[in-house]
Amino acid sequence: MAHSDRPLVEAFGRVVRDRRHDAGISQMELALAAGLASSFVSQIENGLRGVSLETIAGLAKALDTSAEDLIGAAERSR
Repeated sequence: MAHSDRPLVEAFGRVVRDRRHDAGISQMELALAAGLASSFVSQIENGLRGVSLETIAGLAKALDTSAEDLIGAAERSR
């Protein structure tokens, strides 16, 4: 991953964490709903891992929002 991508990856992780908290669910619950490992969700939320479009779509569905919303919120907050 290019160094210039890091702020967006970190911002995306913060958005996912904030939305998960707003939904009142644990990392494990989000992981199960999105078809991911809870350790991967932790890495995403901590800005340690970039994600594929498929992962973004799965997270969005699990958080009852759109991929566009998650990405847009991350872009606005970086």
